[in-house]
Amino acid sequence: MTPILSEYKYKPLTSGKHRTIDDFYEEAHSHEPGKYIQRLGYLVIFASLGLANTGDSAEIGSMGFLLANQDFRDEVVQGKDGIVASATYFGMLFGGLCCGPVCDRMGRRIVLVGGLALNATAGILMAFTSTPYELILCRFLLGLGIGMIVTCLLALTSEHAPSKSRGTYLNFVSSFWTIGAIWVAVLAYEMFGHGRETSWRIYCLVNAIPSATAFLLVLCFVPESARYLGLNGKYKEATKVVNNIAGSLGYVGDKMSEEELKAQFPPAKTYDEGFWATVKQSCKAYGNLFANSSTRSRTMVVQGLWFFTSFGTGTSLWIPRILSELVNDPYLFSLLYACGSVPGILLAGFLLDKMERTRLLTIGFALTTCTLACLAVVAASGTNSQIAILILVCLFHSCLCLLWSTLSIISAETFPTEIRSTAMGVCSATGRFAFVVVHNISPILVGTPPYLVALGSVAFGVGLIFSHFSQLPSQTGAPLKDVEAPLLANEHKMPLPRQ
Repeated sequence: MTPILSEYKYKPLTSGKHRTIDDFYEEAHSHEPGKYIQRLGYLVIFASLGLANTGDSAEIGSMGFLLANQDFRDEVVQGKDGIVASATYFGMLFGGLCCGPVCDRMGRRIVLVGGLALNATAGILMAFTSTPYELILCRFLLGLGIGMIVTCLLALTSEHAPSKSRGTYLNFVSSFWTIGAIWVAVLAYEMFGHGRETSWRIYCLVNAIPSATAFLLVLCFVPESARYLGLNGKYKEATKVVNNIAGSLGYVGDKMSEEELKAQFPPAKTYDEGFWATVKQSCKAYGNLFANSSTRSRTMVVQGLWFFTSFGTGTSLWIPRILSELVNDPYLFSLLYACGSVPGILLAGFLLDKMERTRLLTIGFALTTCTLACLAVVAASGTNSQIAILILVCLFHSCLCLLWSTLSIISAETFPTEIRSTAMGVCSATGRFAFVVVHNISPILVGTPPYLVALGSVAFGVGLIFSHFSQLPSQTGAPLKDVEAPLLANEHKMPLPRQ
């Protein structure tokens, strides 16, 4: 199905200047539209991508509430809490590693649509499981779908956004993760709170709605990345995409020509067709990622940031279970905890295009470390002050959202288009490995909440030190790179293109 974007008329190009995609998107975005309603088409693209993020958040966050449901644990978990909780992250790890190079080779949109379809299907099938092994399989498939989505979602978002407002649009898509967290918390409160005994199977069915809806919206409204198309020699399609996106912003200026777009990219590479050829090319993509000293060092730094952030976050996913030990109404507190992320999202949206991203990342690590440390102290004090616990968990979630929004944007901007999804797959897989580790440790500590919370605080503290000494370049407001310069010079034997 062809993405639905309105057609419109342009003035002919009169100047001889060759604009890049970044130039053109910035020109279109800053252009005063004839009708403001026309910009809705552009926002629909990002809202559709955001809803895909909501589906991921809903499926990941639901496990904390399901594990707190005694019927679910008795019927299908049967004491296998750790492996059930970590099955999703095994799938995400596998999906990220396998689908990153595929996304760079075959396109962002097709992988995203496939991941959403798998997510929705596995989420529905989970409602019909009767054994822990069926449940583990469904959770693994869910993770596989989420891994596919993560590798291309942020790449596609960054490649459709103008440079100077890229942080705002990436944060807008990231903020839908919060909507997913609120969604699962509201569902759990309505179905399980106040002694209600709604079947967990209905909870699983309803929880699959965001992924199914996102599948339809992305299929209808989200076009392929023009950068991916241009890099792979599909100049006519790429030109159509950039001009249609400009039209969705209400832009009526000079149309971007195929010659302008073609001048931005090196000659397209040729690839062998077939399954094994794709496997071979995927392996080579990882080799290219680590063969160049520049990309290798950046990849390892971002991997470290993902590991510590994911490890700390993994402990927080047990907060619904922890709250059941500390407060009278854990479902209401979990709902308030989910809503507590909203200030962090708003703060990130305000700062990301105004402040150096690496500095904001360090601040995010510092805040999450402090709030979790305070929560561990309160939980260990034995006073069980519900107001203090509520304030601290909401503050922590707000700081966590600020941290994740910043890290997501840094990750997408750090790598060039030709390896962006491959790098995202590697970095996100590192994060999933951290989740697997923490979900096999957490069942041991969940009976002693202060220790589990303190473990998360230590992880964020190490991330704080790591981020402070990392040397990632600032990309705030800068154009995206399409190819890595040393690789371009060696492989294509031609002058470096203007970025």
